[in-house]
Amino acid sequence: YLIAPTVGDIVSARVFAFDGEPGELIASTMDVVITAPETQYTTLFPNEVILSEGYYLIALVEGQSLISVALTSTPFVPNSAWANFGDGWINIGVDGNKHTYLIEGIFDEYVALDFDIALESLTIPNYVLEGNIDISGVIRNMSVDELTSIDIEYTVNGGEALMEPFTGLSVGALETYEFAFANPLSLTEIGAYDIVVTISNANGLGPDGNPDNDQLGTIVNVLDYTPAKMVVGEEATGTWCGYCPRGSVFMEYMAQTYPNSWIGIAVHNNDPMVVPEYDAGIQSWISGYPRGLIDRAGNYDPLDFEEAFNERIAEFSPAELMIESQSIVDGVLTFEVTATFFAKVANFNINAVLLEDYVTGTGAGYAQANYYSGGGLGEMGGYEDLPNPVPAADMVYMDVARALPGGWGGVEGSLPDTVFAGESYSYAFTVALDESWDYDNMQIVGMLINNNSGEIENACVEDVITSILSITNNSELSVYPNPASEQVNIKSELTIETITVYNFAGQIVFAETVNNTNYRVNTSKLGAGIYLFQIETKEGRIATRIIIE
Repeated sequence: YLIAPTVGDIVSARVFAFDGEPGELIASTMDVVITAPETQYTTLFPNEVILSEGYYLIALVEGQSLISVALTSTPFVPNSAWANFGDGWINIGVDGNKHTYLIEGIFDEYVALDFDIALESLTIPNYVLEGNIDISGVIRNMSVDELTSIDIEYTVNGGEALMEPFTGLSVGALETYEFAFANPLSLTEIGAYDIVVTISNANGLGPDGNPDNDQLGTIVNVLDYTPAKMVVGEEATGTWCGYCPRGSVFMEYMAQTYPNSWIGIAVHNNDPMVVPEYDAGIQSWISGYPRGLIDRAGNYDPLDFEEAFNERIAEFSPAELMIESQSIVDGVLTFEVTATFFAKVANFNINAVLLEDYVTGTGAGYAQANYYSGGGLGEMGGYEDLPNPVPAADMVYMDVARALPGGWGGVEGSLPDTVFAGESYSYAFTVALDESWDYDNMQIVGMLINNNSGEIENACVEDVITSILSITNNSELSVYPNPASEQVNIKSELTIETITVYNFAGQIVFAETVNNTNYRVNTSKLGAGIYLFQIETKEGRIATRIIIE
């Protein structure tokens, strides 16, 4: 029940661990959109939340503010009122401030079944090369009795079940156990495999009390090619946030350390660089500032970006992406994001983001709050030597999100419901460019979003090309064959000045000054994949995508 919220704000409740002060975010409810003041709302957690005995803090997120609602008794209980406005938790009861919101936590008592073991998750990769994969996952004891043994089996494409007993266990009430079959599964043919895992006969007692949580399935796609992969880091930041220099420092570190596989995006909040739709989208995923999403597979402090990146970059992607067909006419940028698939997928979207580097501005809104000033919090990339706030005149902002034309989750219908290996699809975006933006410092990010999980499966990035040659007749330029293997032929009615070839990661793999109307590029030493051929004439540049087999 909110007395005076802002109509249109997005509100959710969150549960945090609490040991003297708020700790790790444990769970977040689904969002509620405020429609009127003094209105009661009911929302649910998207998944079951199991809390062991202990203390927890319940907080509300309204708009951009994270406010504690832990006060549950009268008179005031010391150390029970906390607030977080984006720059860390504050114990607002220390100064005797007793005016906090009130929340009533209503918990259903969990009544354990006589015996119930749940198959909680599978840790089987969705995309692999030919070879062996581990069949593994997590089970949870939902009972009060100890789990000492269990049978686990799996089938592939509905075939004969392979069962393995797991004995000598000691899994207490509500505890979990990570299992893995002793022998891996060998997958030697390209294609999709339907794997179903089932648990049974816990403690030798036969069926348990709840058969509905005894089985999970997943699809494993075996690829004959490793698609090049890039990882997206979306950092929630704001010039008002005194701890956010930490985010800036580690975003720069990631960009310098992993230039060919990391894409950083700074999503600003409550400052002149905010993109409202992007800001609203990231709010329900983060627990404060600065935080960041790595491929939207987890919510991390900037200190942990590298560890999360290393986990994601090791995973396979089902497709490669490329930016194509750029043009700017009368201040409007159009481009296509093309996805080439190497596995069957379903319920995916294409998305795009427009970024700008070297952003500066005047006025207090561009001054960066800096709690690292003076060095009391240790070194932080030189911010310890700068004032608080850092004046706007001294600040240069990188990776600034400027537009999110596909919305947070991407464009519905940008891909068919089901896409098969070997297929390519493109989606065209149009963005009106602000006159204050420096087009020469802008990039386009393409994303492939898995709507089943919300994760970013792959991405690409390309500089905005501010001078593009318009081809009015297909006979003016020929680039063939496509796909190619040994060579690519380029013929033009215009004199070709230079040819530059980029791989998926944006690296130059071939560059040549031509000054001729015909040229042959030797591609025999290029690895299989998608390449961008950029051909420059005196009238501009032409970019075309070529697949090398």
